Amino acid sequence: MQGKIVKGIAGFYYVHVAGRGIFECKPKGIFRKEKIKPLVGDNVEIELLDSRKMKGNITGILTRKNELIRPAVANVDQALVIFATDKPKPNFNLLDRFLITMEQRQVE
Repeated sequence: MQGKIVKGIAGFYYVHVAGRGIFECKPKGIFRKEKIKPLVGDNVEIELLDSRKMKGNITGILTRKNELIRPAVANVDQALVIFATDKPKPNFNLLDRFLITMEQRQVE
């Protein structure tokens, strides 16, 4: 079954599966061994442990389109950067860094 990670808290990931709802999942140990961390926004494969309690395991992470480090998210389609124009004075250096990061990660 495939879904998308919508929230991650303390090693638990909440995966939305279309037409079924949100499942609480833990990643399999293979991810820790290979030093791969699931991110919010990842499309994943899950196996059900208990369909009544909506629990499962993440068994695979599908190919990522892109990934950001801060915040740690994947498969971002669009970013919106908002700065104040007067109070506080805008930090144009920080704005440039955001814009360059989005361009490098191919985010509109």
